[in-house]
Amino acid sequence: MIDPTLVKQEDNYFLTFTEIKGNVNNGDESQTNGLYTVRCFISKDLKNWQKLSDIVSYYNNIEDGDLFVSDDGKNLNYLFEKEEYDKGPSSLNVISSLDQGKTWTDEKEIIPAVADNEPASIMKHEDGYTLYYSSDKEHMGSSYNEAAVYQADLNKDFSVKNSYIPVELKEEKGILLYDVSTEGGLLFLYSQNYLTDNNLILKEIRVE
Repeated sequence: MIDPTLVKQEDNYFLTFTEIKGNVNNGDESQTNGLYTVRCFISKDLKNWQKLSDIVSYYNNIEDGDLFVSDDGKNLNYLFEKEEYDKGPSSLNVISSLDQGKTWTDEKEIIPAVADNEPASIMKHEDGYTLYYSSDKEHMGSSYNEAAVYQADLNKDFSVKNSYIPVELKEEKGILLYDVSTEGGLLFLYSQNYLTDNNLILKEIRVE
């Protein structure tokens, strides 16, 4: 079981994790992936949990899930990477629940599987969302050690305005982006050359 997430919506806590049966983190495109299923649970007190639903279930590497509440506070949304094989082409998808996690519908592909795309953070704003992610789009097949950081601008319904907008971190090494936060400026947490050096970096970009 991997990638736990936890959010609070009104008086309920929602927990998700990905359960894998079979081949874990398959890196060989000629082999069959295991079955990756994202489970969703609900609790009032963080102690007693009840299973609600399965969000998605695929014979793909389903990774880096992020559960979040929509801008109006009503809907739950789950962002995830859907990968053909480890370090291979992957899409970034989002699926939504209109009934507090009981059912999940309207899965949308935000970023197509034209590169190894790794989601890091999705942020709400007045007109929709900004998605930050790393990708080896300019160096296909090199995965994390040649990846750079991008952002995608999304409407409130997760339709894409613009994608692969470069984020300049003035970084000479490849980036695997973990998280982005706002604290006066933009804070980026990432690894340099994850497969070799694996240096953990926190960098701030000032916003005028």
